[in-house]
Amino acid sequence: MSIPGPVTETPSRAQAPQAASLVRGLTLLGTVALVVGNMVGTSVYTLPASLAQATGPFGIVALGSRRRTFTRESVGRAHLSPETARRFRVENPARANRIGDPVSYELVPGDTVDPMQQPDSSVRQRARFIDYNLWVTPYRAEERYPAGEFPNQHAGEDGLPAWTAADRALESEDVVLWYVFGAHHFPRLEDWPVMPVAYCGFQLRPVGFFDRNPALDVPPPSHCDH
Repeated sequence: MSIPGPVTETPSRAQAPQAASLVRGLTLLGTVALVVGNMVGTSVYTLPASLAQATGPFGIVALGSRRRTFTRESVGRAHLSPETARRFRVENPARANRIGDPVSYELVPGDTVDPMQQPDSSVRQRARFIDYNLWVTPYRAEERYPAGEFPNQHAGEDGLPAWTAADRALESEDVVLWYVFGAHHFPRLEDWPVMPVAYCGFQLRPVGFFDRNPALDVPPPSHCDH
């Protein structure tokens, strides 16, 4: 899967939004694996009351967004942040949509839990990739397993921690998004004797490829004529 068009490096936007970029509502951003583009993370935050009131009569509920470009592997890791609606995108700055934003793919996290093993346990030492929800690396065919090739025979710290120690550049590269999520199950009476399906995962969705909802011109089903 790739984002159409060549990629050119562009500077990231300022961390703190100016007054012209203030929005009233929820601003979300995100990414996908093995695509050409720049990796961007964004978080939503509530404006200070003094600044929010200056935006208008409804400014008290105004929200802003902070963008951060993952330029190198040393900063190419992150935790989820439900309180700030954090999302991740891979963007193609060489292709803009009708409002001037780059086309992108967005990662939308689903249900997950943090690791419950002790940080110094043998499990965590051999699976350091679970220390973060997100890792970004440049594509290398030999880098296949986040815990390394032989985690059971290795003392630990292999895989993603070892690869990212090189601090390789991420901008304008074929990047791999390693999304880590977990699940935990507390049994309930309804799970006996056959447990129903439990869902966990994430969504990958395109952002900005269409000028508007592409389903608006879909013809109605034929049974609606009766």
